[in-house]
Amino acid sequence: MENLNISVLREALNRAIERCEAMRMRMRIWREPETDKLWQYIEPYENQYFEYYDFSALKEEKAHAILEKWTSQPFDTYGGPLSRIVIVSMPDGYNGYFCNVHHGCADSGSVIVFTKDVMDIYCHLLYDLPQPAPLTSYIESVKKDMEYEGSKKAERDAKYWHEKLAQPEPMYTDFTGVGRLMQIRREHNDESIRWGDASVCGCGRRNDHL
Repeated sequence: MENLNISVLREALNRAIERCEAMRMRMRIWREPETDKLWQYIEPYENQYFEYYDFSALKEEKAHAILEKWTSQPFDTYGGPLSRIVIVSMPDGYNGYFCNVHHGCADSGSVIVFTKDVMDIYCHLLYDLPQPAPLTSYIESVKKDMEYEGSKKAERDAKYWHEKLAQPEPMYTDFTGVGRLMQIRREHNDESIRWGDASVCGCGRRNDHL
């Protein structure tokens, strides 16, 4: 965004973190007499001040080198924050925030969801657009996962995947879906084919897998 309102972005980031339990997650090892477990807990929300760095006058390579250095810094996984957020202006005209998150509390999909929530809140505060709906509770999601463990559904799922993994050939997987495999099956009039064929893929032999 060209005309970034830094104070509004700071408020939007704080509100998004308050709404997102995963962004307030901490990890600490509590040594119990019987076990040595890694426990997770959610830190109560506290307002944060996000620093602003203006890199607009730097060469792009220099600005990215700084961000890469920040990214390489380890997190304190024994009770410390698992994310770092700063507001930045970049040489290429980008104005927004830089977020570095430990994979223990968020993956790429989670970061996308969090970013969308930040921007929706930002637009709500600045342009009076509708307030975004609450995010799914991390704690409630964990509870559902714990209920799933040991359930009959979990047993059925485990049996299914054990059977699949025990099959002699891997199932062909393509990031675009199953269309390529379906094409190969039609070309050879063989619905049992489970891999990419050399005559279609140019691999050299029929048994070469993708």
